[in-house]
Amino acid sequence: MSDKEVILISKEGISHPVKYEVCTISSTIRKILQEKFQEGISFEIELKQFNDEIIKKVIEYMEYKYRGDEEEEEFEVATDMSLELLIAADYLDI
Repeated sequence: MSDKEVILISKEGISHPVKYEVCTISSTIRKILQEKFQEGISFEIELKQFNDEIIKKVIEYMEYKYRGDEEEEEFEVATDMSLELLIAADYLDI
């Protein structure tokens, strides 16, 4: 396992460090990191279309998928954030 971290930055400018391997659950983030763009070099990705609460839940979900917990427990999502989370999941392809 790598010690590399990716920084996901929310609309509010809050930075969230996430293990590189966890971030690659998202094919969108994986593609960004593999390209020769600034984000692929700095490992900082601004997700300004999503607020901090959604970014935290996305990270929680990627960690859940990375651990392989799907068979043991369900991933809980509050009803009031379902639509925004669905939009984020679609954008990030997770």
